Amino acid sequence: MKRETNPERKTRLRWQYLLHTWGYPLGTALVVLMLWEGLVRLLQVPHYILPPPSEIVHEGITKFSFIAPHYGITLYEATVGFIAAILIGIPLGLLLSYSPFLRRSFYPVFVVIDEVPKVAFAPILVTWFGFGLLPKMILTFINCFFAIFLNSMAGFSTIQEEYINLGRSAGAREWELFWKIRLHSALPNVFVGLKMAAAVAMTGAVVSEFLAADRGLGLFLQKALSELNLGLGFATIAAMWTVGMVFFYGMTFIESRLIHWHVSQRGDEKIMTVQ
Repeated sequence: MKRETNPERKTRLRWQYLLHTWGYPLGTALVVLMLWEGLVRLLQVPHYILPPPSEIVHEGITKFSFIAPHYGITLYEATVGFIAAILIGIPLGLLLSYSPFLRRSFYPVFVVIDEVPKVAFAPILVTWFGFGLLPKMILTFINCFFAIFLNSMAGFSTIQEEYINLGRSAGAREWELFWKIRLHSALPNVFVGLKMAAAVAMTGAVVSEFLAADRGLGLFLQKALSELNLGLGFATIAAMWTVGMVFFYGMTFIESRLIHWHVSQRGDEKIMTVQ
């Protein structure tokens, strides 16, 4: 019997890892879609109540030219709001972690505001800023900001002082302590906040478009549903879903590159240790 070589074993383990990571969920999704398609046709469910997946795909393909312009607008709103939340949330979390005075003064305020349902701000923002893109971007920012800010502050605040003292005893300067110890220790928490924010980035833009908009996926979805075209409605929802997936897995990819050393990134550990 031929003995398995090290590269062959590594390849086998990699395929096993991919199967466990992607094979099972993709297989489950395929079974669900097949059951959905079969039951809708078997029970003759009206298409204005629940269309089969094949009709949703057909509507998405044939009406793609109508969806695409609205997709670009909503993607722009979500992207700007998400990036603004990153640029403000992480530095603010760092600032409050360094200053006990600011943390005692402002942290309870942020927690109280975070408890308010974010969609409640949508009609206020539309009243203040009108029907343009600005209120959508602001609501996206609000949806994303708190997850990023709170997790960043937690990450920068929970660093073990032993590491800081060790660095100082070795003669490290303050910026070196930040770059090599504080930032590396905080990054896992920061990426938790980033992925949470990525998952809700679309919500603010779409909710605002429901209330007042002349373009965007939220408006397009309302029009599709007003015509009882649920196939096109589900295709529009799928378009929204792709934006959220790109944001989330984009953050996951960056995380895997920046903190590959962290325990959360060791799902492939068996493969990497086979030498």
